[in-house]
Parts: sequence; C-alpha cells; structure tokens
Amino acid sequence: MQERLGHHVFQSATPLRNLYEHIRTELPKAGRKMAKARAKAEGKKLVEEPPHLPEILQAALKQFYEHYKEEYESRRHSAAASGTSQLLLEDSPPVFIVVCNNTSVSKEVYKYLAGYEIPAEDESQPPQVVSGRYELFSNYDPESGQPRNKPPTLLIDSDALENSGQIDDEFKRVFAPEIKRFKEEYAHVHGQGAAERIEDSAILREVVNTVGKRNALGVHIRCVVSV
Repeated sequence: MQERLGHHVFQSATPLRNLYEHIRTELPKAGRKMAKARAKAEGKKLVEEPPHLPEILQAALKQFYEHYKEEYESRRHSAAASGTSQLLLEDSPPVFIVVCNNTSVSKEVYKYLAGYEIPAEDESQPPQVVSGRYELFSNYDPESGQPRNKPPTLLIDSDALENSGQIDDEFKRVFAPEIKRFKEEYAHVHGQGAAERIEDSAILREVVNTVGKRNALGVHIRCVVSV
C-alpha cells in the first residue's frame, strides 16, 4: 500500500518499519527543559504554537489511528450485537501508545493528537482552543471546543509530571471517587499522612498505572504519549 504525502509517494511498510530513522533530522533535538532554559537565557518565553510534525510522521499517525478506529468500532459493534453495555467498552478501550525520543517531540505529538490552547494576548480573554487531529483522541470536543470531562489522551514524561497541568481542579472534581479510592489504598500502604500529601504527579502516574482498569483513574485513556 502507498501513502501520498504532498510531493512524496512511499511504500508505507519501509518508513513504518523504522520510522525514527526517516524523520530524526526533522525533529526537535532538545527536550522541553533545555528548550525552556535556552529561552529564559535569551529573555524569551516558550509560546504555545501549532505542532510541527514531519509529513511522514503525520501519515504514520493517520494510518495507525485508522487501524485503532477499526478495532474500536469492531469492539463497539460486537458489544451492541451481544447486548453488552457500551460502558464496558469505555471501561477498557484499546490503547494507542506513542513513544518519542525526547520531551519536545512528545509535546508536539501530544498537541497534534489531543489538541491544545493558545493563550490570548489579553489575559482577561479565554484562550483559543485547537482540537486534536482525531476525534477519538482529542481532549477537546471538536464542536464546542470545550475540554472533555474525561480526556482520552495522556502525556506522560518528565516535563509533563511537573508542568503539564493535566491534573487540574476539573480533573479532580470529575474523578473524585477514583482519587479517593487511590488515596485510601495509598494510605493503607504508606500511611494516612503520606496519602494527604499526595502530589499531582503521583496522581498522574496512577492514571498511567491503571490504564484500562475498571473503577480506576486510567479507565478512560485511549492514547498515551510518552518518552
């Protein structure tokens, strides 16, 4: 099968077999921490911009997403045919995993798949929302532009653990029962004092550790972007 990429036509099996070797020169070299330090040294601030991904990578993500969607729809139709509740599919959806070479690349891929916000110049105005490229992975509703209550795509890397803001007040409100259960289990092992001091990074790690596990923080995750 062939994929057409602007002026490029390639046999998809060849680049996908070792994708990184075909795109490595077009990817950011420095991780997010280094990029932030460099910007700070130059008296600048990293501004959220549209993701910059090589065309071959975009084509690969499209092809892999189409395979994912086929599997997802197949499970949905099987559940409907058997009379199984659709909630069971949402309780354990197939998971799409993207592994990147550094935190700058993972952030670009995450924005491409999950969507992102561009802060307004006037801080009193709401940010501009850009939905993710694919509906099943977008953390924003493509019609309303509002964040989804249960964002399906997760970014997990060293920078995300400290700065991603994925565990915000709304997340804590929506997942209050799951967070309570996690803290109770954590207290049983580490003590009540430790449970009361749990940071957002620990909650984010627990989301990853419980992907696909019913009644847990990671149950809703369909896509994980990591390093």
